Amino acid sequence: MTQNQPHSPDLHADWKLLTVRGLRWIFTTGVLKQLLNFGIGICLARLLDPGDFGLVGMVLVFTGFAGMFIGKEFGAAIIQNKNLTQRHYDSIFWLNVFLGALCTAALCFAGPAISRFYNTPDLTPITMLISVNFFVGCLNVVQVALLDKTMNFRRLAIIETVSIVSAGAVGIALAASGRGVWSLVWQSITLSLLTVILTWSVSRWRPGFRFDPSAIRDVLRFSVYLLGFNAVNFFARNFDNLLIGKYLGFYPLGIYGKAYQLMMFPLAQISWGVARVMFPSMSAIQHDRGKVKNVYLKCLRAIALITFPLMAGLFVVSGPFVSAFFGEKWAPMVPVIRIFCLAGLLDSVTTTVGLIYQSQGRTDVQFKMILVQIVIILSAFVIGLSWGITGVAAGYLVAALIFLYPEWKIAGRLIDLTFGEMARNLSGTFLCAAGMAAAVWVFGMMLPYGWASWMRLAAEVFFGVGAYAALVRIFRLKGYREAGEIVSSLYRKAS
Repeated sequence: MTQNQPHSPDLHADWKLLTVRGLRWIFTTGVLKQLLNFGIGICLARLLDPGDFGLVGMVLVFTGFAGMFIGKEFGAAIIQNKNLTQRHYDSIFWLNVFLGALCTAALCFAGPAISRFYNTPDLTPITMLISVNFFVGCLNVVQVALLDKTMNFRRLAIIETVSIVSAGAVGIALAASGRGVWSLVWQSITLSLLTVILTWSVSRWRPGFRFDPSAIRDVLRFSVYLLGFNAVNFFARNFDNLLIGKYLGFYPLGIYGKAYQLMMFPLAQISWGVARVMFPSMSAIQHDRGKVKNVYLKCLRAIALITFPLMAGLFVVSGPFVSAFFGEKWAPMVPVIRIFCLAGLLDSVTTTVGLIYQSQGRTDVQFKMILVQIVIILSAFVIGLSWGITGVAAGYLVAALIFLYPEWKIAGRLIDLTFGEMARNLSGTFLCAAGMAAAVWVFGMMLPYGWASWMRLAAEVFFGVGAYAALVRIFRLKGYREAGEIVSSLYRKAS
Protein backbone atom coordinates (compact mmCIF):
# COMPACT_ATOMS: atom_id res chain seq x y z
CA MET A 1 0.00 0.00 0.00
CA THR A 2 1.42 3.39 -1.00
CA GLN A 3 1.53 6.28 1.36
CA ASN A 4 -1.44 7.90 -0.36
CA GLN A 5 -3.46 4.71 -0.67
CA PRO A 6 -6.41 4.91 1.73
CA HIS A 7 -6.86 2.22 4.31
CA SER A 8 -9.93 0.16 3.47
CA PRO A 9 -11.40 -2.30 5.97
CA ASP A 10 -12.90 -5.58 4.90
CA LEU A 11 -16.40 -4.26 4.29
CA HIS A 12 -17.76 -7.62 3.23
CA ALA A 13 -16.80 -9.18 6.53
CA ASP A 14 -17.63 -6.22 8.77
CA TRP A 15 -20.56 -4.66 6.93
CA LYS A 16 -23.05 -5.28 9.75
CA LEU A 17 -20.91 -3.67 12.43
CA LEU A 18 -19.90 -0.76 10.19
CA THR A 19 -23.50 -0.22 9.07
CA VAL A 20 -24.80 -0.06 12.64
CA ARG A 21 -22.06 2.38 13.60
CA GLY A 22 -22.76 4.45 10.50
CA LEU A 23 -26.49 4.56 11.21
CA ARG A 24 -25.77 5.63 14.78
CA TRP A 25 -23.79 8.62 13.55
CA ILE A 26 -26.24 9.43 10.78
CA PHE A 27 -29.24 9.45 13.13
CA THR A 28 -27.48 11.23 15.98
CA THR A 29 -25.92 13.96 13.88
CA GLY A 30 -28.83 13.94 11.42
CA VAL A 31 -31.18 15.14 14.15
CA LEU A 32 -28.62 17.70 15.28
CA LYS A 33 -28.02 18.97 11.74
CA GLN A 34 -31.74 19.18 11.07
CA LEU A 35 -32.25 21.24 14.22
CA LEU A 36 -29.31 23.48 13.32
CA ASN A 37 -30.49 24.00 9.74
CA PHE A 38 -34.00 24.65 10.94
CA GLY A 39 -32.86 27.16 13.56
CA ILE A 40 -30.58 28.96 11.11
CA GLY A 41 -33.36 28.99 8.52
CA ILE A 42 -35.81 30.49 11.00
CA CYS A 43 -33.37 33.26 11.95
CA LEU A 44 -32.69 34.11 8.31
CA ALA A 45 -36.41 34.01 7.43
CA ARG A 46 -37.12 36.46 10.26
CA LEU A 47 -34.32 38.80 9.16
CA LEU A 48 -34.85 38.62 5.40
CA ASP A 49 -37.78 38.94 3.01
CA PRO A 50 -39.14 36.05 0.90
CA GLY A 51 -37.86 37.93 -2.15
CA ASP A 52 -34.25 37.51 -0.98
CA PHE A 53 -34.68 33.74 -0.92
CA GLY A 54 -36.39 33.94 -4.30
CA LEU A 55 -33.43 35.74 -5.89
CA VAL A 56 -31.03 33.03 -4.75
CA GLY A 57 -33.53 30.40 -5.87
CA MET A 58 -33.51 31.87 -9.39
CA VAL A 59 -29.74 31.53 -9.60
CA LEU A 60 -29.62 28.05 -8.08
CA VAL A 61 -31.71 26.66 -10.94
CA PHE A 62 -28.78 27.34 -13.28
CA THR A 63 -25.83 26.97 -10.93
CA GLY A 64 -27.19 23.74 -9.49
CA PHE A 65 -27.65 22.24 -12.94
CA ALA A 66 -24.12 23.22 -13.93
CA GLY A 67 -22.90 21.62 -10.72
CA MET A 68 -24.10 18.26 -12.02
CA PHE A 69 -21.10 18.25 -14.35
CA ILE A 70 -18.25 18.64 -11.88
CA GLY A 71 -17.83 14.90 -11.61
CA LYS A 72 -19.28 13.98 -8.21
CA GLU A 73 -20.73 10.87 -9.83
CA PHE A 74 -17.17 9.54 -9.94
CA GLY A 75 -17.32 9.61 -6.15
CA ALA A 76 -20.19 7.13 -6.26
CA ALA A 77 -18.12 4.97 -8.62
CA ILE A 78 -15.30 4.94 -6.05
CA ILE A 79 -17.71 3.59 -3.44
CA GLN A 80 -19.35 1.00 -5.70
CA ASN A 81 -16.24 -0.38 -7.42
CA LYS A 82 -13.96 -2.58 -5.29
CA ASN A 83 -11.09 -2.73 -7.78
CA LEU A 84 -9.95 0.89 -8.03
CA THR A 85 -6.37 1.93 -7.26
CA GLN A 86 -4.40 5.08 -6.60
CA ARG A 87 -4.18 5.95 -10.30
CA HIS A 88 -7.99 5.95 -10.47
CA TYR A 89 -8.26 8.28 -7.46
CA ASP A 90 -5.63 10.67 -8.85
CA SER A 91 -7.25 10.77 -12.27
CA ILE A 92 -10.72 11.36 -10.85
CA PHE A 93 -9.42 14.16 -8.63
CA TRP A 94 -7.77 16.10 -11.47
CA LEU A 95 -10.75 15.59 -13.77
CA ASN A 96 -12.94 17.11 -11.05
CA VAL A 97 -10.60 20.09 -10.70
CA PHE A 98 -10.78 20.73 -14.44
CA LEU A 99 -14.57 20.39 -14.56
CA GLY A 100 -15.02 22.63 -11.50
CA ALA A 101 -12.89 25.38 -13.00
CA LEU A 102 -14.75 25.05 -16.30
CA CYS A 103 -18.16 25.34 -14.64
CA THR A 104 -17.07 28.38 -12.61
CA ALA A 105 -15.84 30.17 -15.72
CA ALA A 106 -18.96 29.25 -17.70
CA LEU A 107 -21.34 30.57 -15.03
CA CYS A 108 -19.38 33.80 -14.69
CA PHE A 109 -19.82 34.46 -18.41
CA ALA A 110 -23.47 33.35 -18.27
CA GLY A 111 -24.41 35.74 -15.45
CA PRO A 112 -25.69 38.56 -17.69
CA ALA A 113 -27.71 36.11 -19.79
CA ILE A 114 -29.37 34.66 -16.67
CA SER A 115 -30.25 38.18 -15.53
CA ARG A 116 -31.85 38.93 -18.91
CA PHE A 117 -33.80 35.66 -18.82
CA TYR A 118 -35.46 36.66 -15.53
CA ASN A 119 -35.38 40.39 -16.35
CA THR A 120 -33.65 40.94 -13.00
CA PRO A 121 -30.30 42.81 -13.29
CA ASP A 122 -29.34 42.08 -9.66
CA LEU A 123 -28.74 38.43 -10.56
CA THR A 124 -25.50 39.03 -12.49
CA PRO A 125 -23.15 39.60 -9.52
CA ILE A 126 -25.01 36.99 -7.45
CA THR A 127 -24.48 34.37 -10.15
CA MET A 128 -20.80 35.21 -10.57
CA LEU A 129 -20.06 34.90 -6.85
CA ILE A 130 -22.08 31.73 -6.28
CA SER A 131 -20.27 30.09 -9.21
CA VAL A 132 -17.12 29.98 -7.06
CA ASN A 133 -18.77 27.09 -5.23
CA PHE A 134 -18.16 24.84 -8.24
CA PHE A 135 -14.41 25.06 -8.08
CA VAL A 136 -14.29 24.86 -4.29
CA GLY A 137 -16.75 21.97 -4.09
CA CYS A 138 -14.82 19.75 -6.52
CA LEU A 139 -11.68 19.71 -4.36
CA ASN A 140 -12.88 17.11 -1.85
CA VAL A 141 -14.95 14.71 -3.97
CA VAL A 142 -12.40 11.88 -3.73
CA GLN A 143 -11.74 12.38 -0.02
CA VAL A 144 -15.44 12.31 0.83
CA ALA A 145 -15.99 9.21 -1.33
CA LEU A 146 -13.14 7.38 0.41
CA LEU A 147 -14.47 8.29 3.84
CA ASP A 148 -17.90 7.07 2.71
CA LYS A 149 -16.42 3.87 1.29
CA THR A 150 -14.66 3.03 4.55
CA MET A 151 -17.87 4.08 6.35
CA ASN A 152 -16.04 6.67 8.43
CA PHE A 153 -19.22 8.63 9.08
CA ARG A 154 -18.05 9.97 12.43
CA ARG A 155 -15.51 12.28 10.80
CA LEU A 156 -17.92 13.26 8.06
CA ALA A 157 -20.62 14.09 10.62
CA ILE A 158 -18.25 16.34 12.57
CA ILE A 159 -17.16 18.11 9.38
CA GLU A 160 -20.74 18.75 8.27
CA THR A 161 -21.90 19.94 11.68
CA VAL A 162 -19.03 22.39 12.17
CA SER A 163 -19.47 23.71 8.63
CA ILE A 164 -23.23 24.23 9.05
CA VAL A 165 -22.82 26.12 12.33
CA SER A 166 -20.01 28.34 11.03
CA ALA A 167 -21.70 29.13 7.73
CA GLY A 168 -25.00 29.78 9.50
CA ALA A 169 -23.30 32.22 11.86
CA VAL A 170 -21.85 34.11 8.89
CA GLY A 171 -25.25 34.26 7.17
CA ILE A 172 -27.11 35.44 10.28
CA ALA A 173 -24.47 38.08 11.10
CA LEU A 174 -24.63 39.49 7.58
CA ALA A 175 -28.44 39.42 7.51
CA ALA A 176 -28.60 41.22 10.87
CA SER A 177 -26.29 43.93 9.50
CA GLY A 178 -28.64 44.57 6.58
CA ARG A 179 -26.78 42.78 3.76
CA GLY A 180 -29.98 41.20 2.43
CA VAL A 181 -29.60 38.54 -0.25
CA TRP A 182 -25.79 38.64 0.05
CA SER A 183 -26.02 37.02 3.46
CA LEU A 184 -27.40 33.89 1.76
CA VAL A 185 -24.69 34.00 -0.91
CA TRP A 186 -21.84 34.22 1.58
CA GLN A 187 -23.42 31.55 3.76
CA SER A 188 -23.30 29.19 0.77
CA ILE A 189 -19.67 30.00 -0.05
CA THR A 190 -18.58 29.67 3.57
CA LEU A 191 -20.24 26.26 3.81
CA SER A 192 -18.43 24.97 0.71
CA LEU A 193 -15.06 26.37 1.72
CA LEU A 194 -15.14 25.08 5.30
CA THR A 195 -16.30 21.63 4.20
CA VAL A 196 -13.32 21.31 1.85
CA ILE A 197 -10.78 22.59 4.40
CA LEU A 198 -12.04 20.28 7.15
CA THR A 199 -12.24 17.26 4.83
CA TRP A 200 -8.63 17.70 3.75
CA SER A 201 -7.57 18.07 7.38
CA VAL A 202 -9.05 14.69 8.42
CA SER A 203 -8.42 12.64 5.27
CA ARG A 204 -5.08 10.88 4.86
CA TRP A 205 -5.42 10.64 1.09
CA ARG A 206 -3.56 13.16 -1.07
CA PRO A 207 -3.61 13.31 -4.89
CA GLY A 208 -0.58 12.46 -6.96
CA PHE A 209 0.37 14.54 -10.00
CA ARG A 210 -0.84 12.18 -12.70
CA PHE A 211 -3.82 11.71 -14.97
CA ASP A 212 -4.56 8.42 -16.70
CA PRO A 213 -7.40 8.45 -19.28
CA SER A 214 -7.68 4.66 -19.08
CA ALA A 215 -8.46 4.97 -15.35
CA ILE A 216 -11.37 7.28 -16.18
CA ARG A 217 -12.64 4.81 -18.77
CA ASP A 218 -12.72 2.09 -16.08
CA VAL A 219 -15.45 3.96 -14.17
CA LEU A 220 -17.05 5.80 -17.07
CA ARG A 221 -19.97 3.46 -17.74
CA PHE A 222 -21.22 3.63 -14.15
CA SER A 223 -20.54 7.36 -13.77
CA VAL A 224 -21.93 8.53 -17.13
CA TYR A 225 -25.31 6.92 -16.56
CA LEU A 226 -25.40 8.24 -13.00
CA LEU A 227 -24.45 11.70 -14.26
CA GLY A 228 -27.22 11.51 -16.85
CA PHE A 229 -29.74 10.49 -14.20
CA ASN A 230 -28.68 13.22 -11.75
CA ALA A 231 -28.68 15.91 -14.44
CA VAL A 232 -32.14 14.99 -15.73
CA ASN A 233 -33.46 14.50 -12.19
CA PHE A 234 -32.13 17.89 -11.13
CA PHE A 235 -33.77 19.58 -14.10
CA ALA A 236 -37.05 17.80 -13.34
CA ARG A 237 -36.94 18.82 -9.67
CA ASN A 238 -36.04 22.44 -10.46
CA PHE A 239 -38.16 23.15 -13.51
CA ASP A 240 -40.86 24.35 -11.12
CA ASN A 241 -38.48 26.99 -9.75
CA LEU A 242 -37.61 28.05 -13.28
CA LEU A 243 -41.28 28.49 -14.22
CA ILE A 244 -42.19 30.33 -11.02
CA GLY A 245 -39.18 32.65 -11.21
CA LYS A 246 -39.80 33.42 -14.88
CA TYR A 247 -43.58 33.88 -14.87
CA LEU A 248 -44.58 34.65 -11.26
CA GLY A 249 -41.51 36.48 -9.91
CA PHE A 250 -38.94 36.15 -7.14
CA TYR A 251 -41.34 36.83 -4.23
CA PRO A 252 -43.63 33.82 -4.95
CA LEU A 253 -40.49 31.78 -5.65
CA GLY A 254 -39.20 32.65 -2.18
CA ILE A 255 -42.45 31.40 -0.59
CA TYR A 256 -42.48 28.23 -2.71
CA GLY A 257 -38.77 27.54 -2.15
CA LYS A 258 -39.02 27.81 1.63
CA ALA A 259 -41.99 25.40 1.68
CA TYR A 260 -40.05 22.98 -0.51
CA GLN A 261 -37.03 23.29 1.78
CA LEU A 262 -39.16 22.28 4.77
CA MET A 263 -40.22 19.15 2.91
CA MET A 264 -36.60 18.39 2.07
CA PHE A 265 -35.33 18.58 5.66
CA PRO A 266 -36.37 15.04 6.64
CA LEU A 267 -35.39 13.75 3.19
CA ALA A 268 -31.92 15.29 3.34
CA GLN A 269 -31.16 14.40 6.94
CA ILE A 270 -32.92 11.04 7.23
CA SER A 271 -33.68 9.41 3.86
CA TRP A 272 -30.50 10.53 2.14
CA GLY A 273 -28.51 10.11 5.35
CA VAL A 274 -29.56 6.49 5.72
CA ALA A 275 -28.97 5.93 2.00
CA ARG A 276 -25.47 7.30 2.39
CA VAL A 277 -24.71 4.62 4.97
CA MET A 278 -26.51 1.82 3.17
CA PHE A 279 -24.93 2.40 -0.27
CA PRO A 280 -21.44 1.14 0.64
CA SER A 281 -23.01 -1.56 2.81
CA MET A 282 -25.30 -2.84 0.04
CA SER A 283 -22.47 -2.54 -2.50
CA ALA A 284 -20.32 -4.80 -0.31
CA ILE A 285 -22.97 -7.56 -0.41
CA GLN A 286 -24.31 -6.76 -3.90
CA HIS A 287 -24.05 -10.37 -5.19
CA ASP A 288 -26.29 -11.77 -2.43
CA ARG A 289 -29.73 -10.62 -3.59
CA GLY A 290 -31.57 -12.09 -0.63
CA LYS A 291 -29.37 -10.23 1.83
CA VAL A 292 -29.62 -6.97 -0.15
CA LYS A 293 -33.41 -7.33 -0.19
CA ASN A 294 -33.62 -7.80 3.58
CA VAL A 295 -31.27 -4.87 4.23
CA TYR A 296 -33.26 -2.63 1.91
CA LEU A 297 -36.60 -3.47 3.54
CA LYS A 298 -35.11 -2.79 6.96
CA CYS A 299 -33.77 0.51 5.62
CA LEU A 300 -37.27 1.50 4.43
CA ARG A 301 -38.79 0.65 7.82
CA ALA A 302 -36.23 2.78 9.64
CA ILE A 303 -36.80 5.76 7.35
CA ALA A 304 -40.60 5.57 7.42
CA LEU A 305 -40.65 5.26 11.22
CA ILE A 306 -39.38 8.86 11.39
CA THR A 307 -40.38 10.60 8.14
CA PHE A 308 -44.01 9.44 8.01
CA PRO A 309 -45.03 11.02 11.35
CA LEU A 310 -42.96 14.15 10.61
CA MET A 311 -44.75 14.76 7.32
CA ALA A 312 -48.19 13.78 8.62
CA GLY A 313 -47.76 15.91 11.73
CA LEU A 314 -46.54 18.98 9.82
CA PHE A 315 -49.54 18.66 7.49
CA VAL A 316 -51.89 19.11 10.45
CA VAL A 317 -49.99 21.84 12.36
CA SER A 318 -48.73 23.84 9.35
CA GLY A 319 -50.86 26.89 10.20
CA PRO A 320 -49.60 27.57 13.73
CA PHE A 321 -46.16 26.29 12.70
CA VAL A 322 -45.67 29.00 10.07
CA SER A 323 -47.19 31.71 12.26
CA ALA A 324 -45.07 30.83 15.30
CA PHE A 325 -41.71 30.39 13.58
CA PHE A 326 -41.76 32.46 10.38
CA GLY A 327 -44.27 35.23 11.03
CA GLU A 328 -47.31 36.45 9.14
CA LYS A 329 -45.32 37.55 6.07
CA TRP A 330 -44.84 33.85 5.29
CA ALA A 331 -48.55 32.94 5.68
CA PRO A 332 -49.02 32.14 1.93
CA MET A 333 -46.65 29.21 2.50
CA VAL A 334 -49.24 27.18 4.49
CA PRO A 335 -51.23 25.56 1.63
CA VAL A 336 -48.00 24.81 -0.25
CA ILE A 337 -46.51 23.13 2.84
CA ARG A 338 -49.57 20.90 3.18
CA ILE A 339 -49.25 19.66 -0.39
CA PHE A 340 -45.51 19.13 -0.01
CA CYS A 341 -46.07 17.13 3.18
CA LEU A 342 -48.02 14.54 1.20
CA ALA A 343 -45.41 14.52 -1.56
CA GLY A 344 -42.59 14.37 0.98
CA LEU A 345 -44.13 11.34 2.67
CA LEU A 346 -43.90 9.49 -0.66
CA ASP A 347 -40.49 10.89 -1.61
CA SER A 348 -38.93 9.90 1.71
CA VAL A 349 -39.18 6.22 0.74
CA THR A 350 -39.30 6.23 -3.09
CA THR A 351 -36.07 8.21 -3.32
CA THR A 352 -34.27 5.16 -1.89
CA VAL A 353 -34.74 3.14 -5.10
CA GLY A 354 -31.43 4.69 -6.19
CA LEU A 355 -29.80 2.43 -3.58
CA ILE A 356 -30.96 -0.60 -5.52
CA TYR A 357 -29.86 0.65 -8.93
CA GLN A 358 -26.47 1.89 -7.80
CA SER A 359 -25.54 -0.95 -5.46
CA GLN A 360 -26.32 -3.41 -8.27
CA GLY A 361 -24.34 -1.34 -10.79
CA ARG A 362 -27.46 -0.68 -12.92
CA THR A 363 -27.35 3.09 -13.27
CA ASP A 364 -28.29 2.55 -16.93
CA VAL A 365 -31.78 1.41 -15.89
CA GLN A 366 -32.03 4.29 -13.44
CA PHE A 367 -31.20 6.74 -16.23
CA LYS A 368 -33.81 5.27 -18.59
CA MET A 369 -36.46 5.55 -15.88
CA ILE A 370 -35.88 9.26 -15.32
CA LEU A 371 -36.09 9.93 -19.07
CA VAL A 372 -39.65 8.59 -19.00
CA GLN A 373 -40.56 10.35 -15.77
CA ILE A 374 -39.39 13.80 -16.80
CA VAL A 375 -42.12 14.09 -19.43
CA ILE A 376 -44.81 13.67 -16.76
CA ILE A 377 -43.03 15.96 -14.27
CA LEU A 378 -42.63 18.86 -16.69
CA SER A 379 -46.21 18.51 -17.92
CA ALA A 380 -47.53 18.55 -14.34
CA PHE A 381 -45.60 21.74 -13.52
CA VAL A 382 -46.73 23.56 -16.68
CA ILE A 383 -50.39 22.64 -16.09
CA GLY A 384 -50.20 23.57 -12.39
CA LEU A 385 -48.66 27.00 -13.11
CA SER A 386 -52.09 28.36 -14.03
CA TRP A 387 -53.06 28.07 -10.34
CA GLY A 388 -49.92 29.76 -9.01
CA ILE A 389 -47.44 28.20 -6.61
CA THR A 390 -50.17 26.02 -5.04
CA GLY A 391 -50.95 24.54 -8.45
CA VAL A 392 -47.26 23.84 -9.14
CA ALA A 393 -46.94 22.07 -5.79
CA ALA A 394 -50.04 20.01 -6.61
CA GLY A 395 -48.40 19.03 -9.91
CA TYR A 396 -45.39 17.77 -7.95
CA LEU A 397 -47.68 15.62 -5.78
CA VAL A 398 -49.54 14.18 -8.78
CA ALA A 399 -46.25 13.21 -10.43
CA ALA A 400 -45.06 11.51 -7.22
CA LEU A 401 -48.26 9.45 -7.08
CA ILE A 402 -47.94 8.40 -10.72
CA PHE A 403 -44.33 7.22 -10.21
CA LEU A 404 -44.98 5.27 -7.02
CA TYR A 405 -45.78 1.89 -8.56
CA PRO A 406 -43.42 1.77 -11.59
CA GLU A 407 -40.42 3.06 -9.61
CA TRP A 408 -40.58 0.29 -7.02
CA LYS A 409 -41.74 -2.35 -9.50
CA ILE A 410 -38.80 -1.96 -11.88
CA ALA A 411 -36.10 -1.42 -9.24
CA GLY A 412 -37.41 -4.30 -7.16
CA ARG A 413 -36.81 -6.79 -9.96
CA LEU A 414 -33.06 -6.34 -9.51
CA ILE A 415 -33.23 -7.85 -6.01
CA ASP A 416 -36.32 -10.09 -6.38
CA LEU A 417 -38.52 -7.67 -4.44
CA THR A 418 -42.19 -7.13 -5.35
CA PHE A 419 -44.25 -3.95 -5.00
CA GLY A 420 -46.62 -5.80 -2.67
CA GLU A 421 -43.77 -6.65 -0.31
CA MET A 422 -42.67 -3.02 -0.22
CA ALA A 423 -46.22 -1.78 0.43
CA ARG A 424 -46.84 -4.30 3.22
CA ASN A 425 -43.46 -3.38 4.68
CA LEU A 426 -44.63 0.22 5.18
CA SER A 427 -48.37 -0.16 5.75
CA GLY A 428 -48.21 -0.36 9.54
CA THR A 429 -46.08 2.76 9.88
CA PHE A 430 -48.32 4.65 7.45
CA LEU A 431 -51.47 3.77 9.37
CA CYS A 432 -49.89 4.80 12.68
CA ALA A 433 -48.79 8.15 11.22
CA ALA A 434 -52.23 8.74 9.67
CA GLY A 435 -53.93 7.83 12.96
CA MET A 436 -51.68 10.25 14.83
CA ALA A 437 -52.46 13.06 12.33
CA ALA A 438 -56.20 12.49 12.69
CA ALA A 439 -55.93 12.53 16.49
CA VAL A 440 -53.94 15.79 16.43
CA TRP A 441 -56.51 17.39 14.12
CA VAL A 442 -59.36 16.49 16.50
CA PHE A 443 -57.29 17.64 19.48
CA GLY A 444 -56.58 20.98 17.76
CA MET A 445 -60.31 21.56 17.20
CA MET A 446 -60.81 21.27 20.95
CA LEU A 447 -58.19 23.88 21.91
CA PRO A 448 -59.34 27.41 22.87
CA TYR A 449 -59.62 29.68 19.83
CA GLY A 450 -57.76 32.58 21.45
CA TRP A 451 -54.51 30.73 22.13
CA ALA A 452 -51.33 32.17 20.65
CA SER A 453 -49.81 30.27 17.73
CA TRP A 454 -46.85 29.03 19.72
CA MET A 455 -49.08 27.72 22.51
CA ARG A 456 -51.33 25.88 20.06
CA LEU A 457 -48.32 24.47 18.21
CA ALA A 458 -46.63 23.26 21.40
CA ALA A 459 -49.81 21.56 22.64
CA GLU A 460 -50.44 19.83 19.29
CA VAL A 461 -46.83 18.68 18.92
CA PHE A 462 -46.65 17.18 22.43
CA PHE A 463 -49.99 15.47 21.92
CA GLY A 464 -48.90 14.15 18.50
CA VAL A 465 -45.63 12.74 19.82
CA GLY A 466 -47.46 10.95 22.60
CA ALA A 467 -50.15 9.61 20.26
CA TYR A 468 -47.62 8.27 17.76
CA ALA A 469 -45.48 6.68 20.47
CA ALA A 470 -48.55 4.98 21.87
CA LEU A 471 -49.65 3.67 18.47
CA VAL A 472 -46.28 2.19 17.50
CA ARG A 473 -46.03 0.49 20.88
CA ILE A 474 -49.57 -0.86 20.73
CA PHE A 475 -49.12 -2.30 17.25
CA ARG A 476 -45.49 -3.31 17.87
CA LEU A 477 -44.27 -2.12 14.50
CA LYS A 478 -41.36 -4.14 13.17
CA GLY A 479 -39.35 -0.98 12.46
CA TYR A 480 -39.93 0.18 16.02
CA ARG A 481 -38.71 -3.14 17.44
CA GLU A 482 -35.62 -3.08 15.22
CA ALA A 483 -34.82 0.50 16.21
CA GLY A 484 -35.16 -0.44 19.86
CA GLU A 485 -32.82 -3.39 19.43
CA ILE A 486 -30.20 -1.22 17.74
CA VAL A 487 -30.42 1.46 20.44
CA SER A 488 -30.18 -1.16 23.21
CA SER A 489 -27.18 -2.73 21.50
CA LEU A 490 -25.43 0.61 21.23
CA TYR A 491 -26.08 1.41 24.87
CA ARG A 492 -24.69 -1.96 25.95
CA LYS A 493 -21.54 -1.39 23.89
CA ALA A 494 -21.18 2.11 25.31
CA SER A 495 -21.44 0.74 28.84
